[in-house]
Amino acid sequence: MKYKFSLILASLLAVIMAFFPIITISNVQAGSLNGTTPATTIVSVDATFINDFDCPFPLVEQVTGAYRDTLHFDQDGVLVREFLSPQFQGALTVRWTNPETGVSLESHEASSITIYYSPDGSFKKLTNQGLTFMVTVPGEGKPLLTDVGRLVIERGKGITFEAGVHQELNGDTGRFCKYFAEAR
Repeated sequence: MKYKFSLILASLLAVIMAFFPIITISNVQAGSLNGTTPATTIVSVDATFINDFDCPFPLVEQVTGAYRDTLHFDQDGVLVREFLSPQFQGALTVRWTNPETGVSLESHEASSITIYYSPDGSFKKLTNQGLTFMVTVPGEGKPLLTDVGRLVIERGKGITFEAGVHQELNGDTGRFCKYFAEAR
């Protein structure tokens, strides 16, 4: 588990990749016409999938809200950087539910992602910075699962920098899973 993407990072990346071809094609064309003018798109998110990597049982995970996707181009109109900010219209909301017990918890995605591209348009590097999630039980103080700090992922190298608390990434999901395993 040490080198797995964090839950929200993986979730957000899955959603981004689902919309990426549409966003990139339209905005790269706009960027090519406008030179260095950034192109911004607001992406609405309402995605549900099965999270089978955090606990020994599946969780239904739903991500809702919107994020701002800003593409930056060089002087020749080539895409060089993409900035994804879930803080555009408030944080993205993530809800995990155990379909067996009916137990649910939610958190808000507030970290930004910056993707850097090589001159040929291929992925070069990704940074995730900020509070990705802090899952707490309502009325209780201590988080069950936290991801906050900075991660750098480079093509062909994986995670090359990690700072902060990344419980999921480091396999510390026991309390999180225990909460979902028990019917309330």
